[in-house]
Amino acid sequence: MAKAISLTRHLGGRIAALLLSALLLMWVALANGYPLLFSDSGTYLRIGTELYFPNDRPVTYGLMLLPFVRVGGVWLAVAAQCLAAAWLIGRLLTVVGIRGAWMLPAVVAMLCAGTSLPWFTGQLMPDVLTGLGGLIVLLIVCGWDGLARWERVALPLALAGCVAAHLSHLPIFAATAVAAGLPRWRRPVGAGAALVAVMFGLLVVCSFNLVGAGRFVPSLQSDAFLLAKLLDQRMAQAPLAEACAQGELPRLCSARKRFDRQDDPMPGQSWLWALDTPRVALAAADEQALAAEEKALVGRTLSARSGEIIPMAIASTARQLVTARTGDGIQYWGPEMQVQQQVAALGDSAAFAASRQQNGRLGGMGRGLHLPVALLSALLVLVLAWAAWRRRDPFAGGLILGTIVLVVANAAVCGILSGVFDRYQSRIIWVLPLIAMVLLVRQRRAAD
Repeated sequence: MAKAISLTRHLGGRIAALLLSALLLMWVALANGYPLLFSDSGTYLRIGTELYFPNDRPVTYGLMLLPFVRVGGVWLAVAAQCLAAAWLIGRLLTVVGIRGAWMLPAVVAMLCAGTSLPWFTGQLMPDVLTGLGGLIVLLIVCGWDGLARWERVALPLALAGCVAAHLSHLPIFAATAVAAGLPRWRRPVGAGAALVAVMFGLLVVCSFNLVGAGRFVPSLQSDAFLLAKLLDQRMAQAPLAEACAQGELPRLCSARKRFDRQDDPMPGQSWLWALDTPRVALAAADEQALAAEEKALVGRTLSARSGEIIPMAIASTARQLVTARTGDGIQYWGPEMQVQQQVAALGDSAAFAASRQQNGRLGGMGRGLHLPVALLSALLVLVLAWAAWRRRDPFAGGLILGTIVLVVANAAVCGILSGVFDRYQSRIIWVLPLIAMVLLVRQRRAAD
């Protein structure tokens, strides 16, 4: 009887710690008065509420929102994200060897105070899954021996879902799995399981596109995004001018003046997302013809400017590594924006209108600490890497190498293939302080 009571208390303590940690991770959304919304949040909400199929992004995250939003609204979706994040962090602590139920809320509280994590767990965007997916990779690869049987099935499936939620995740998580597995190359089971999950996620994306658009491909508009990057770098304008002089690419040539504007620092992003972009009308008239022209211009540019690609890639990666301001794109959204329209469809217009985000009153909320904390944590991770190498510690080495590659790969994929934006790196840098904290505690306990 006494043993049963002890087990009940232990389980109750763990559940209470998990719920408290999830509540802490909701603090930014609670302080805002409504979940944080980026402009793309409207598309994902629309997928979940209308089963809408967009051609510019995977539907997976929107489908993930569907059961929560339909049953309990946007707050239930945020609560699910926070619970998932809290559980994964707690599982990492256990795998590392840090016991004690109340260690979880202590670690989460520090992450909430000094990192960007609660800004993403409280936001309806698949960016929350970048860091969480990276954490899953590290758990599978480095902690495989300590996982329960059901976790060896559930975590790879969750990883596949994270891969399918955003196209950038596939190369990021694949690189992370390989890097984390290198110190444990004699026992490659975990790395193999993670890579199989990544490929399964790719299969999921292709299957959704086959059902929704009749094409078994990862991306329906990959050339459009790459062209936008080349336009932003002012690399595609000259090849386009040559094509126009030869009477080719008439649709893109009709927008050439827009691409050449010097007062627009990112003409490629404007081509994709500006409210007055001519791309919408051109795609409506003949989407396949426009896609063919975008693909042709990408090919021309890569051929004509091939010597500039590698320097551009290195420079973009370096810039993205240190461009990580929290809260990028969390701003007022007008009634013409899809995100506002979806909020209205959910019956939440009054609540969203009263939020700090919609009234420009989010303030600092500790955001100034996030980048310095991440940079200091990066230095600490390098010190811990040296210590792990001296001790010949493959577990710590895998966590550290995987984390470094996770952060760098995120910067490379986003900076090279899209553009340099704060939100891309801020979605991932919270992993650095987490890994630094848990490994430092592990090392000190081992020394004691």
